[in-house]
Amino acid sequence: MNLTELTSRIEITFWDLAIWLLSKSTPTQILLRWCYSQLELHRLYFNPETALLWSGTGLILGFVIGYLCSIILL
Repeated sequence: MNLTELTSRIEITFWDLAIWLLSKSTPTQILLRWCYSQLELHRLYFNPETALLWSGTGLILGFVIGYLCSIILL
């Protein structure tokens, strides 16, 4: 398995999981709706610390999901 095939499999697995969670999982839908409403409330009060926190959270979450998918797929 080469790197291109691995990254493609990880991406497809991620989107399959994301689509399934967003269409079937009520707790995920509620959490996403809550997060969106919180972001929308704070949209006018943008500060760099919050942007850095969200960016770091997304980066760490991306690495964790990628790592877990690579363990599952290998």
